[in-house]
Amino acid sequence: MSTNPTLSLESNVSKDAIYQQLEKVFLDPLFKNSEILKKFLLFIVDETLSGHSNSLKEYTIGLKVLSKATDFKPQENGIVRIHAGRLRKALSHYYSTDGVNDNLRIAIPKGCYVPVFIENEKPMWSKKKHEH
Repeated sequence: MSTNPTLSLESNVSKDAIYQQLEKVFLDPLFKNSEILKKFLLFIVDETLSGHSNSLKEYTIGLKVLSKATDFKPQENGIVRIHAGRLRKALSHYYSTDGVNDNLRIAIPKGCYVPVFIENEKPMWSKKKHEH
């Protein structure tokens, strides 16, 4: 058994487990109160799990998540990057509060829009040191 969390695009985590984790994340007030954050996260997770992570570019996200017109120019409009930053912050907040002990984490590394799925092992302090 590994002591390090698994960080992988090609994760061994089941799709069901990932979608269950999404449901938990979406209960957080930051997500519950933001349709854009939910739609953004669901879209990039769906595309990744469908094997289309190579299509997760600013332009595609602008069109499909933010309903931008086909003449959308990401180099002139940073709206996708702004929402991606909000999404990263919201995920970070969730995993430092309600989701701190979740077995699975969803993260979006800076510089890309492809989510990674991190399996968390239970912290050492949660295991009983002495059984009587």
